[in-house]
Amino acid sequence: MPCHLHTNLTKCLLVEFSSPELQRTSYYRSWQRAFCRHPDLQTTVIDLRSPVPLVWQQALSARKGQPDMVVLLHSVNWLRDPTRWRLIRNCLSHIDGPKVWFLINEFRAVGTQLLQATRAGATVIASQLPADVAQDFIGPHFSGRVIDMPHALDAGFFRPGPQIKDRPLDIGFRGGSYPEYVGHNDRELLFDLSRICASRLNLRVDVKAERLESDDEWRSFLGHCRAVVGHEAGADYLDMDDSIRDTINRLYGKLSSAELLELAKYLIAHVRPALRLSGRIVAPRSFDAIGTKTCQLLFPGRYNDLLEPNIHYIRLERDFSNLDEVTLRLRDDDYLQRLADHAYEWAMDSQTYAHRVSRLLAFL
Repeated sequence: MPCHLHTNLTKCLLVEFSSPELQRTSYYRSWQRAFCRHPDLQTTVIDLRSPVPLVWQQALSARKGQPDMVVLLHSVNWLRDPTRWRLIRNCLSHIDGPKVWFLINEFRAVGTQLLQATRAGATVIASQLPADVAQDFIGPHFSGRVIDMPHALDAGFFRPGPQIKDRPLDIGFRGGSYPEYVGHNDRELLFDLSRICASRLNLRVDVKAERLESDDEWRSFLGHCRAVVGHEAGADYLDMDDSIRDTINRLYGKLSSAELLELAKYLIAHVRPALRLSGRIVAPRSFDAIGTKTCQLLFPGRYNDLLEPNIHYIRLERDFSNLDEVTLRLRDDDYLQRLADHAYEWAMDSQTYAHRVSRLLAFL
């Protein structure tokens, strides 16, 4: 599927796997749109759900020659068919130029992803982790180069919503629970917070442990919230061989959720201390909120060294010790609007997916 028809541009072959399980994850489509719309690229998209030899032949013939670069997006890591992978590797072996492989969910199966990337001839790994963590964690296991490619703002889709003063909800949230093997309970703390805010502080709260069905619903929900609550995505550690995750998963049904979480924390701290590299990253939902000019109440974190407290979000301590101060700010329309406006202008200036693609092209 060609996305640009201009000449004298870098020819990019963009490879994805449109699994039905991924339809509710907006950043997959955000990355695709960014590559297809980038002014310096002539992009052809290949969906690995289609017959591999046929779609590859059609893509290459459509461009009358080899692509200058190949990008394998996060979703290809979901393809499990070994026969299809052999065909894909054969097709890739006939293409020169850099091959960029995007990792997904780096709190699990990273070793498997890197093995697949190496077999496919990847020359660059794009990681969601902060730059130094990505180098320390992935560098020793990959012979090519590593670049940090954190989430960003899809400015064409997540657009500013109503003014803060016109929004009906003080605090909102939608999202599922985290598995215990990540080593933290930030998501459950958010649900505790919502109960406190609704019952004691008389705030208008709509926080539910569920995912919305579509990007449109998520964008609409954000536009109804003065603020959303959140935290860094990912796990408290990084594990190339999934040893802690496998241990915890084997004990589901035998231990309570609280016991599983405590066991995960113990294993991280005492049994596998070498895993203390943090797997925490800035979540795509943080940029979705910024795009709709929705304020954020976030637990302390690094956020890939991008988001800063009281500049891009309101810091909320995990023990809720500053909740009185946070509540005062939540009731200040002018403060919230200034915060939302500033975060939006910052992201539009330097933190869109188009900016990420430009940085990748410069890196290559």
